[in-house]
Amino acid sequence: MKSFVSQFVPFVFFALTGPFIAAHSTSALADAFPSRPVKIIVGQGAGTTSDILARLVATKLGASWSEPVVIEGHAGAAGTVAATLVAKAAPDGHMLLLASSTNLGVAALSVERVQYDPIRDFAPIGRIARVPWALGVNAKIPVKTLPELIAYAKANPGRLTGGSTGPGSAASFGIDTLSRKAGIDILNVPYRASALAIQAVVAGEVDMIFTDLALLEPHVKAGTIRLLAAASAKRLRDYPNLPTLAEHGIGGIVIEPWNGLVAPAGTPPAVLSALSDALTRALRSGDIRAQILGFGYEPIEETPAEFAAAIAADIARFSGSDRSADLQPARGGERPAATPPPSAPSPAR
Repeated sequence: MKSFVSQFVPFVFFALTGPFIAAHSTSALADAFPSRPVKIIVGQGAGTTSDILARLVATKLGASWSEPVVIEGHAGAAGTVAATLVAKAAPDGHMLLLASSTNLGVAALSVERVQYDPIRDFAPIGRIARVPWALGVNAKIPVKTLPELIAYAKANPGRLTGGSTGPGSAASFGIDTLSRKAGIDILNVPYRASALAIQAVVAGEVDMIFTDLALLEPHVKAGTIRLLAAASAKRLRDYPNLPTLAEHGIGGIVIEPWNGLVAPAGTPPAVLSALSDALTRALRSGDIRAQILGFGYEPIEETPAEFAAAIAADIARFSGSDRSADLQPARGGERPAATPPPSAPSPAR
């Protein structure tokens, strides 16, 4: 009897106090976070969209915590180098990825030897912004609309070239899918950064590019690049008269890149909740929102579950059977990455 009591009493004690202890531990974990500097790993170069948004958020998060938030760049392979680093990091919330629809979307499906699963290996925190994209061509090309571009390509087979940032990039997806959907031939020329690809379009080295509208605008205003179509599902806020690709009869190309924060899978729920709450507060602050809008981006406020659903939707969209040909890794015969001219600026967005 004594043995039974000696075993039963501790059991009852822990049964009654266990939930309280667990709740207290969870609360304490969240309250103690962060316990050291937090790193946000960015997979694109300095001055890119990802870098800009990471620094905006880092400044705000660091101001709300007792620990600084540091930006660390690991560019390469369409952002998959950075994603791999974070996927293998300790799941304690102190190393985060400034994720994008490239390294957790198209690149995760098309870049060879990717060492992570975009859904299984990350814990979503929240998206930050959506980035409007458009199709632009060198203004000297004798076309003013997308149908005219397609007619020009068919009349001049093998003539058109498009700049991208290499296999796995959204720009490459746009060019290759347009080629197939429209039944035309566009040579995909990879560059090491979007800024270099845009510079090549302006110089007439290549004819066209799918990219960030904010990067195209200065050249559109200067008259060196002409916009032919919005790459989004609906018309762009700042260019309401610019038709979408779908309106031109080219379905299946919707490029609406986003950026957000994710942590390694296995990060404690309490830490994820603390991170999500901190990001939400940052995005609700007037100055951050104004800066995001000022860059021409669309702020996004959503729950981790909504972010997870968005990642899954991108994976489903990019891995659809009608897009499989556009997601194959580049093989031999593709033109090598272009080398920037001596006067080229450092990589931008």
